[in-house]
Amino acid sequence: MLPPDARPGAIGAVRALHWRTSVRHESFPGTWLARRMFRRRLLRPRQPRWMNATAIVSLLALVGIALVGALLSKRGVAGDAAQLADAARHDAVPPAQLILDGARTHRIVVLGVVPGSSAARRIAADAVERMALGPGLDALVLDVDRNAQPYIDAYLGAPAEDASILLAHPETTPGANADDYLLIYRRVWQLNQKLGADRAITVVAAGIPGWPPSGTLAPRAEAELYARRGPAMDQAIEQDVFARIPRGRLLALVDGYQALKSGSGALAAGGGSAVQVQWLASLLASAHPGEVFSVLQDGPGGLREGPATNYTGTRAYQIFHEAPGLHAPFGLAVGQSFHYLRQPIVTSSSPGTQLMIEPADYRLGDVVDGYIYLGPH
Repeated sequence: MLPPDARPGAIGAVRALHWRTSVRHESFPGTWLARRMFRRRLLRPRQPRWMNATAIVSLLALVGIALVGALLSKRGVAGDAAQLADAARHDAVPPAQLILDGARTHRIVVLGVVPGSSAARRIAADAVERMALGPGLDALVLDVDRNAQPYIDAYLGAPAEDASILLAHPETTPGANADDYLLIYRRVWQLNQKLGADRAITVVAAGIPGWPPSGTLAPRAEAELYARRGPAMDQAIEQDVFARIPRGRLLALVDGYQALKSGSGALAAGGGSAVQVQWLASLLASAHPGEVFSVLQDGPGGLREGPATNYTGTRAYQIFHEAPGLHAPFGLAVGQSFHYLRQPIVTSSSPGTQLMIEPADYRLGDVVDGYIYLGPH
């Protein structure tokens, strides 16, 4: 058979081209791309088997190193927690004793209480008595509405103890349980009967009106109201205590955040820049360096009252809760055993806001001197 180009004319030329292409594709099976890849595989140098084995061994070694590192890290954290629990077993003291020890060397004690905790108020009442009968106590500062002051004075000045004076004015006993505050007021009234007029304890209502909010506020408005608390209480103390008794001794019972003696807070709410927050203990420490002893109570969390931003506890609580041989409540000086806890305070904010403690890399010993474990309740 003659090839198509042997035939005359243009038709013969076209058929010749088709014939040559068909012969080429029949002589080399597969497409041009497949043939090219086939040739590359033939020309590519093969990896020795020992190199593949080395790669596998290296990969397994890296995985092993990562697992060992994670295990050692976990054991390290567990070991730190065990040392903290050990420190509590050896060095813990009754909570009121911890506060009294601080009061012997510092004339200003700031106690951060857990909201909604009756145990926290009982400890505060015991501390009032121990301080009054020990190094002395000129003033008890409460984070209650300033407008409650006349009713508190009337109660303390009454010849017979009459709680109805306080109960008739709810601003004197904020919170869900009025008995928590009544316990403290009653303890002060009883002590004043023993101490006499020259050593009587003054109770100062240092809180701002409208806190905690009785209704829902816009997040930004609530943040700005919250930020007024520390400076307002600091001003009340300077005016009502130190202006009258320059070297006066006082115990302030405040929300846990207000007991932080260094750093500050940033409360983000409603967009824009965060609202800066100054803590009461930090302001007092700046004005009276070396004279402030701060103590933070720790509860199980979930005790916050109302919708507002409130302190609830620290990360140390779970460690003590799970450690055997510890009996609540107890007090502990904040030493090196707490240092491994990063950002130890559990921040809790109301909806629409976010509270940040600054600087972010703080340790518990940077912000407080003493710690009280309340235990489950």
